[in-house]
Amino acid sequence: IVIAEKNIALILALLLFLFAIYKSICLWKTNPMISFVILFFIVSLLPTSGFITFYFQQFSNVADRFAYTGMIAVSIFICYFINSIVEISKEKFVYPLCALLLLGLGILNFKEQKKWKDDVYLWEDTTQKHPEQVKAWHNLAVAYLDQRNDLVKGLAATEKGIALDPMYDRTHFNKANILARTGRLKEAIVSFNKTIELNPTSAL
Repeated sequence: IVIAEKNIALILALLLFLFAIYKSICLWKTNPMISFVILFFIVSLLPTSGFITFYFQQFSNVADRFAYTGMIAVSIFICYFINSIVEISKEKFVYPLCALLLLGLGILNFKEQKKWKDDVYLWEDTTQKHPEQVKAWHNLAVAYLDQRNDLVKGLAATEKGIALDPMYDRTHFNKANILARTGRLKEAIVSFNKTIELNPTSAL
């Protein structure tokens, strides 16, 4: 079922991608600005879209920094849209309204910055919002160990990751390290062996 849902999502994304290209070509003569914005956004995302293999794909294709360049196109579109409204309506209230919107977004952005204080804050927030993500629990465990030296919380986060996906070798490796640091060597060896069993070619 999960595979089928992924295939449907992939097909829909591909159709949307093709439709966007088709629409931008149709708009080139009548509205080159919108056409440029669409094409710029699409082209900027192509390097990290999955069509070309890159290292980070082994973890995820999703990262906000991948969209930074593409957001230039979004910004241009917003400015163009606002300017069009002003020209059509001749109302100047649009500008202060936009200023208030920017102020609100700035406040929200400031509040979000606290989550980037360190890796522990970041991954605690991630696991709260997406508790089903095994890699988030693994990263939280690593953050507890590296930045807080908190073996108890690190082990608890690792156990949650293993419960979600017993076949993910990195969580077993992390658990083995924690157990070894707490002196539970026999249990650590079991976890190390499990890591090797799941991924015998791993250099961990």
